[in-house]
This record gives sequence, C-alpha cells and structure tokens, in this order.
Amino acid sequence: MPLINVFAGQAFCLIAEGRVAALRAGFQMQETKSLTIGLVLIAASFTVILATALLYWFIQRRAAKRFCSPKKLFRELCRVHHFSFPQRRLLAQLVKVGGVSDPNLLFIDSRLWILDPSKNPKLCVARNRRHLQKMQRAIYERSAEAE
Repeated sequence: MPLINVFAGQAFCLIAEGRVAALRAGFQMQETKSLTIGLVLIAASFTVILATALLYWFIQRRAAKRFCSPKKLFRELCRVHHFSFPQRRLLAQLVKVGGVSDPNLLFIDSRLWILDPSKNPKLCVARNRRHLQKMQRAIYERSAEAE
C-alpha cells in the first residue's frame, strides 16, 4: 500500500505541478499585459504633455512676434479696417509716391494723404481718388469715434 500512495502522490504532484505552471504562466501573461498597458499610458501622457508644451510655446512665440515688422502691422491694420487687396495696393502706392519710410504712418498722420497731381498722376485719377478718400474716412472716422 505504501507504494501505491507514493505513486498516487507523485501523480498528484505532477498534475498539480502542471496546473501550477499553467497558473504561473497566466499570471506572468497578466503582468506583462498590465506592464505594457502601463507603459503605453505613460508614453501617451508624456506625448500629451509634450504636445501641450510645444503648442503653448508656439502660441507665446507667435504672440510676441505679432507686430515685430512694419509689413505685418500694416497688413493687420488693413485687416482691421476691412481693406481689400486692391485697396492695400493703392495704399502701398501712396506710401511709395509720398516717400514715406513706414506705411503705418498713413494710419496716424492725415497730412500724408494729400495728393500732388504732378508727382502722382495715377493716384489722382478720379476712381483712385474716390477709393483713397473712402479709405481715409474709414480710418479717421473710426479714430474720432474711439476718442
């Protein structure tokens, strides 16, 4: 009888060992899955933080350089006053003919809008003159309303 108990005990140990190995493999698989999920979550969080930091930096940089150049300021002033591209081109011609160094001065000094027919016959054409007067009124009437 003791021999049967030994064989039965060994058989039980072999069966139990197989089950224990299967359980161990299952737990190791779960650990690897949870470890993988954890690493993916950490990487995703890091990516979101990095993207947010880059977006914040880009917005701050763009806001700081918004009006650094006279050309950009001129475009922005024209946009605020709802001037079209042909109107901006007409203003640029007025600046060039007037010999003004900064085109933004047109929005400050009304004396720069005085046209001399001998210097700039193209701008003194009736149609261009009407457009320029309309733009001048749009700029300076808004300035007077703001004050």
